Order: sequence, then C-alpha cells, then structure tokens
Amino acid sequence: MGRPQQAGRDVLTDGAQPAAPTDTAPRRAVPGLLRNAAGPAPTAVGAVVVALLAALTSLRWIDAPSPTWMPILQAVVPFALYPAVIVLILAAHTRRRGVAVAAGAVAAVHLALAAPWWLPGGHAAGDAGDDPLVVLASNVQYGFSFPDIQLLVDEVRDRNVDVLVLIEAAPGTEEVARAAGIDRYLPYATGVPRPDAGGAFIFSLYPLTTDGVPQPPDTRYALPMAVVRAPQGEVLVMAAHMVAPLASDAVVWHRELTSLASWAAAAPSDRPLVLAGDFNASSDHPAFRKIMAAGLHDAQREVGRGRRRTWPEQGGALPPLVDIDHVLVRDVDVADFDRFPMPGTDHHAVTATLVPRRV
Repeated sequence: MGRPQQAGRDVLTDGAQPAAPTDTAPRRAVPGLLRNAAGPAPTAVGAVVVALLAALTSLRWIDAPSPTWMPILQAVVPFALYPAVIVLILAAHTRRRGVAVAAGAVAAVHLALAAPWWLPGGHAAGDAGDDPLVVLASNVQYGFSFPDIQLLVDEVRDRNVDVLVLIEAAPGTEEVARAAGIDRYLPYATGVPRPDAGGAFIFSLYPLTTDGVPQPPDTRYALPMAVVRAPQGEVLVMAAHMVAPLASDAVVWHRELTSLASWAAAAPSDRPLVLAGDFNASSDHPAFRKIMAAGLHDAQREVGRGRRRTWPEQGGALPPLVDIDHVLVRDVDVADFDRFPMPGTDHHAVTATLVPRRV
C-alpha cells in the first residue's frame, strides 16, 4: 500500500522537473519614450539632436543674408529651447550624462537670452504721468477694407492714441480712414500710398511738420517721417517698413536694416526719435540688433513682460511665432506696451505708451 499524497504538494512522475514559478509581482512602469532607450543608438541620436540645436542657436550671431534661408532660421532660434529641455530631461532620466550636459548648456544659453525680456529695462517708466504719448502701429495688409479700418479707428479712440502709423497703406487707405472718422481723433496726417505694400502713413493728434526732417535711408518701401509737435515736446516719428527676407530679397532686407542702423546712428539728437512699424526682423537677427546698437531701444523689451510676438496672426488657431512689429525709441521712456490682433491683416497691431525726455 503506497504512501498517501500530501495535500498541496506536486507529484513528480518520470523524473519531471517542477514548473518554474510565475512572477506575478507588478512591473515598474517605464515611459514609452524610454522603454527601448538602452544601447548606444539613443545616445547617438540625442547627441545629433543637441548638435543641431546648438548649430541653430549659433546662427543668431551670424550677420549674413545668405544662404537665403539664413534669416528664416534665425527667426525661429528661440524655439530651440523647447527640444533642448526635452532632450535634457530624457538624457538625465536615462543617465546619459554627456548628452544631458550638452542639452543643458543649449537650454542655459536660451534662458540667458530670454531673461532680459522679463526684467524692466533702463528706459522703463514706472508711471506714464498725466500726458504720455501713445503710439499705435499696424500693418494693414494692402489697405484693409472699410469695416476693418473702422475697428482700427475704434481702437484709436479707446486707447487714447496720439500717433497712428499705418504700414502697407494702399491708394485710398487715407480716404477710407477719414470716412471711418479718424479725423475726429487724429486730424493731421502725412504719408505715401502705394499699391505694392510699400505705402505708409502717419496720423497724429498734434500738428506735423516735415521741415528739417533728415532724408530717410534708401529702402524699397516708403519711410515717411514727420516731427510731431506734442505738448511734451517735439518728437521725430518714422513709419518703418523693411522688405521681407524671402528668397533673393534677403540681401535687400539685410542692406536695408544695416542702412537704417547707420541712419539712426547719424540722426540728429536734438529731439526724441520713434521708429514704429513692420521691420520684418526680430532681435534674433544681427542686422536688427545693429539698430539697437545705434542707440535705440525696443519698447516691448523695456517693459519687461516677455516677448510679444506679432506675426503671423492665424485667426486664433495658433499664436503668432515671431515679433517683427516694433516701436523703437531714443530719448524716450516706455510706460507700457501691448499688441492685439486686427481683422483683415496677418499682423498684430502694437501700441506703446511713451514718455519723451527733454533733450
């Protein structure tokens, strides 16, 4: 009579081995991006990505209009920060120290470039006072339609605008603006209408004069200028518009920005200076920074609220990508800066509240 089987014990027959125990313990969750991150391939990919981001960042300091894609890449340089941070996080998580250090260095450069935009500048005015000069600049994209001009006139009224700069003023733009009631708020005007995006106008609450105004630099588009005889003192205002750096026009664009910088450096310093409009350039373009080096300051940077990108306006689907519309000032303090979308154009309008200094 055989021995009884013990409860709960497996019976081995014919020399069979016991089955391997099943591991039922919960496995540690691994992010999908890191699940297959072992081995040299991800390290190489990370290194290549960081190298490309570093190369893109370095374009910010290359002052050349060619190859013709150079200005386009320079315009998107700030966006290299985001993939650099992503690579830094992934590399740190997977202990790829070299890639993490390199990505961190690229991110640190971008953070250092961004930091001044969040701090008030040396020409920030803590208080606009009782009588500031409010400047509004808008690229109206070949002149706007009447309803769009009416909305712009409403903005002039609601924002207490003293000087309005219209870029891409087409033939008939001035008449449409007057029909919309601009004369009630800004009765004085000077400018040049053109059908090729090269026209521009300056409207003002205060009398304008072109007597003694220096000749503008040589550019494809009109750059009307006038002295605004405001109660705060006379201010020289230019409606600025450079060509877009597309294809072969990149060389023209670079020459025009360089010429404007030279003009600004030589401009008489007997009165404050305001350049407002569509520069088709941002502070990531060395040619634009030459204008700053000539003694002007970007109003949006002075207020210390970050970069306010203005183009392209896409109906709210996506935010604008680059800040190419500016109010640049010399011998002027900046109390406020804003930008807002306008129907009928792919540019945001920009407005600056200025406090001219006595010179």
